[in-house]
Amino acid sequence: MCGYKVEVASNGRDAVRLFDRDRIEVDLVVTDINMPDMSGNDVARHIRNSPKPETPIIAITGTVGEIDDPNLFNTILNKPFKLSALGKVIRLFLQSDQTAATAYESRPSMAAS
Repeated sequence: MCGYKVEVASNGRDAVRLFDRDRIEVDLVVTDINMPDMSGNDVARHIRNSPKPETPIIAITGTVGEIDDPNLFNTILNKPFKLSALGKVIRLFLQSDQTAATAYESRPSMAAS
């Protein structure tokens, strides 16, 4: 996706298992809020309470009211959105100059394009 190596989980529990694996270095998480077995809110809570709580998390939702705590996420994308909008947000977090990502991390935003 957008030139990045991506690990895909079919549900929230699988996402947490992938995140917790020592052999995988996770630089960023993109999660839908409404998923089977474990919500994106719960995935984000797990990450924030993990040894890697600084991992950027991008939430994707069709209904903003599904977000339990916006502070769990670095940014929130509202559905529908263009793939280019997701790519732009990912680049902001993963670019070598972290200035833009730090600005995003200061508070969650609702992005849509």
